[in-house]
Parts: sequence; structure tokens; C-alpha cells
Amino acid sequence: MMESLSFFIIFHKKLFPENTPNFPCFQYLGANELVKKEITTDTLNHPIVYEYDMPGYNPMYQMLQFCDNSIILNFPAPSTPFCGFCQYDMRIDAVAFNNTVEHLKDYKTMVGFFPYPIEVIQDILNKAQWNAILDIYNTENSTNHTVDNLNGIPFFLMNTYILPTWFFMKLQSQLRRFLPTILQNLNYNMRHVAGTLERTNALLIACALKEGKLVGLISNAIKDEPAQKLFDPLRHS
Repeated sequence: MMESLSFFIIFHKKLFPENTPNFPCFQYLGANELVKKEITTDTLNHPIVYEYDMPGYNPMYQMLQFCDNSIILNFPAPSTPFCGFCQYDMRIDAVAFNNTVEHLKDYKTMVGFFPYPIEVIQDILNKAQWNAILDIYNTENSTNHTVDNLNGIPFFLMNTYILPTWFFMKLQSQLRRFLPTILQNLNYNMRHVAGTLERTNALLIACALKEGKLVGLISNAIKDEPAQKLFDPLRHS
């Protein structure tokens, strides 16, 4: 099933090739054209594409500290039935990842790697603010979700998952429509916009899981490597 998946490792400055197995589904995806890349291409086993070379690229998202959410909003649909994302500072276990991909046989299937309980989304916005966002979703989708009735659904953070491509494009469209309300709820303070958008993506996936539009699997094939995390003043304040 590797041929049905395009999986992108998002980076802004540096890559750790040892983190990524030599599978054909992987590509490196560079973000933020203002950050000088520190990579040696002859050590890489996978091709690199750059967000800022893509048709329709909008640099505003990176300039406003959207971080990897800029990819979610800018990225055109890949040609494969499934697409996935993780971060440069994550290690992918080859055997576990291969076993995970073998389950991608139904285009309702999604895989999440970092599941959290619903309480995690309330560390920036409160329950009332999330319910206001859900009101928009409910109006557009004829649903009646609230924060309370999504309790028990896993919330997949770190923008690290495999999604059916049709759902990724739906998520992208919905996130754009939510942006004004999200920014208003943040009082237009961009300090926490990346974390809020990450939680919004998890919320949209949770709604689809609750509705049965997606069937979720949880995989331990990807691990965070905190010692590899890089900071720079353009992305972190």
C-alpha cells in the first residue's frame, strides 16, 4: 500500500535523515522561505519540495507564525489516495510504519500517532469558544457537536497523521472558513495561533470520527525526538 500514500516530513531549517526509513512514500517538505536551510542534499534518500514553490502559495501564513499549519492551508492535493504529515524532529520506525500502512485499504481510514483526550484543546481557548467554532461546523454539516459530546474521541495533535486525501482537502477548506473566528477568539494575538490551529485540525478529525465519516487507527510508529527540536526567532517568540 506504500504506492497509495504520499507522506511529508515538514521542516523549516534542518533535517535528520536517520529519522526516516527508505520508503518511496516519503518526501521532505520545506517551509518558510525566510529561514536559511541547513541541509546536505547528498545525504538524503528522499526528494525535497518547498511550500513556497507551490502554486497558490500564500506567504502570509508563515509571516504570522502559523508554522506547520501553513502547510495544511497551502498544500495542493497530492495524486495519491492518502497523504500524511509529521515533523522533522520525529523518528519513524520502519517496521511499525510498514505495518500501519498495510491497514490503509478503505478510503475512510485515517491514522493518528499522538492521541490526547479532549481536555488538551482547552488549554488555549475555553469550552465556550470551541463550542462557537463547532456552531459554524454544525450549521454547515447539519450536525450537533459540542465539546462535551466529543468526549472520548481521540484528539490527534502535532499535525501528525495519515488522512484520506479527500478528507485532507475538506479539512483545508473548513480550516480556512474558521480562521476569522479563531483569530477573533485569540484577540488577534499570534503567539498561540499555531497551537490553536493544530487543535482545530484535531477537532475537525474528531468530528469526522464521531460521525463515522472516518475510521481511526492509532499507531506508535512515530516518536517525538525533543533533543532535535530547533528554535528560531521567525517561528518562536
